[in-house]
Amino acid sequence: MNTEQETNTRVEESELNLGDILQTVLANWYWFVLSVVVCAGAAFLYLKWAPKVYTRTASVLIKDDAKGGAMSESAAFEDLGLFGTKRNVDNEVLVFKSRRLMTEVARNLHLDVSYTVKDGLRTVELYTQSPVQLSFPDAEEAQAFSLQAVPVSGKEVMLSGFTLGDQEVSDGKPMKVALNDTVTTPIGRVVVVPSLYYGDKYFNTTVQVTKSPLQNVALLFQSGLQATLASKTATIINLTLQDVSIPRAEDVINTLISAYNTDAINDKNQIVMNTSNFINDRLIVIEKELGDVDSDIESYKREHQLTDISSETGMYLQTSSQYRQEGLSLENQLSLAKYIKNYLTDPGKNSDLIPANTGISDVNIESQIGEFNEMLLKRDKLIS
Repeated sequence: MNTEQETNTRVEESELNLGDILQTVLANWYWFVLSVVVCAGAAFLYLKWAPKVYTRTASVLIKDDAKGGAMSESAAFEDLGLFGTKRNVDNEVLVFKSRRLMTEVARNLHLDVSYTVKDGLRTVELYTQSPVQLSFPDAEEAQAFSLQAVPVSGKEVMLSGFTLGDQEVSDGKPMKVALNDTVTTPIGRVVVVPSLYYGDKYFNTTVQVTKSPLQNVALLFQSGLQATLASKTATIINLTLQDVSIPRAEDVINTLISAYNTDAINDKNQIVMNTSNFINDRLIVIEKELGDVDSDIESYKREHQLTDISSETGMYLQTSSQYRQEGLSLENQLSLAKYIKNYLTDPGKNSDLIPANTGISDVNIESQIGEFNEMLLKRDKLIS
C-alpha cells in the first residue's frame, strides 16, 4: 500500500515539474523567439561579412640526383634510416617553407600591394582583376602606406585617403590624375595603369590600395603554407595554401615551385662555375709545365747536337712507355690532391663549394666532394 502511494506521489511531482517548466516557457516565449532571431541574424551577418577562404594544393616530386651514380659511403646506411633520401626530402620541405624562398615569391608577384573593394559587408580581394594597377617608383620594400583609387572616367582616376603606416596624411587632399601618368602624391610618386578590367563596371567604385612591408607579407604566406610528405617513404611533397583569392593561391604555389627549381639550377651552376675555374687553373699550370718541357728538350738538342731526339730515344721510349704513363698518372693525381688540399686550407674559400669532377680517380673522394657541396648549399639555404 505504501509503495503505491509513493509511486502516485512521484508521478504527481513529475507532472507538476513538467507543467511548471511548460508554463515558464510559454510565459517567456518571446525571449526564446528573440534569441533564435538574434542568433540567426548574427550567423547571417557573419556569413555576409566573413571572406570566403579557398584551398589550393600541388604535389612536387623530389628527384635524387645521386640515384644511378656511384654509391657514396653513406648510402650503405639508407636501409637503417640513418642517412639518405629521407633526410634529403625532409631538408627540401624546410627549403619550401623558408622565408627566403617565400620572399622571392612575394617580390615576383608584387604581393605587397593589394587591391580590395567592398561588396556589401564583405571585403573582396581583387588581386589581378583590379581595374587599375599602381606602381610606386619611390617606395621601399619595408614601407607601409595606403590610398583609395576611384575610376571616374575612361581617362582619369581620383586618388584620396592617403595614409603612411597607420597615420593619415594631413595634406592628403583628393587629386584627379590621368591614366599612365606619373604623379607626385603625399606618399611619393605614383603611376596608375589601367588593366583589362578597367571600364564602366568600376566607375565610381572605391578600390582600396594597400602597400605592406614585403617581409611581413612573405611571413604571412609562409605561415599559411603547409608542406608535408605524401607518406613516410615517399619523395613527394604536398604543398597546401589557403587564401581568399583562388588565382593568388595558385600563383603563389606555382611561383614557389618555379623559385625552388630556379634555386636548384643556380646551385648546380655554382658547382659548374667552381669546377670550370678549377679546370682553367689546372690548364694554366699544365700549359706552363709543357712549355718548360719543350724548352728543356730544345736545350738538350742544342747541347748534344741532336737533330732528331725522338729517333735517338725511340727504343728507350717503347720499352719504358708503360712505366712513364703510370708515373705521369700518379704525378697528376698527386698534383690534383695537393691542389685540392691547398683549396681546402685556403681561409678565403671556407664558404665556397669544392670543384666537382676534378679528375681524381678515387670514387670515394669525388662522392665526398659531392656530398659536401650538397650539405653546404642546404646550410646556406636554411640560414638565409
